[in-house]
Amino acid sequence: MRLVRGAALAAVIALVAALGGCGEDAGPPVALPPADAPPAAVARAYVEALDRSDLAALRELTTRNHFESAIHWLSNLRHIRIAEMRPAHRDDAVGSAVRHPDVVIVPVELDLDLGDPGLSGFSTDGRTTWGYVLVRDAPTDRWRVDDEGT
Repeated sequence: MRLVRGAALAAVIALVAALGGCGEDAGPPVALPPADAPPAAVARAYVEALDRSDLAALRELTTRNHFESAIHWLSNLRHIRIAEMRPAHRDDAVGSAVRHPDVVIVPVELDLDLGDPGLSGFSTDGRTTWGYVLVRDAPTDRWRVDDEGT
């Protein structure tokens, strides 16, 4: 099973590279927020990493559970930015709370430009309501994105 997942991950990374997601046009690497940054700063950096197709930053900003899902965005994403961010709030009812003791949701409104909105599950480009689930296992740990779409 691990071999299959590893092969699938390698195939997705190769696809992203072939589509130009890791090219020079992506801009400089995303500056990671400090380890003690609040969830909103991590969510903002995560969206910037998606926008720049910065795989190294995505790996640092996500849990192992979510990294592969995050890179799936890249094959159909032209541009993404946060248009509006609402305050983070604790939520122990989401699935991530089974694996992590500290869970918050950061609600956002995204401005999306997708290659084919139909492939993504979004009805159209433009503004959409979204959210990021961030987790940590101890107060001294970095917040990481563990799920999204809430």
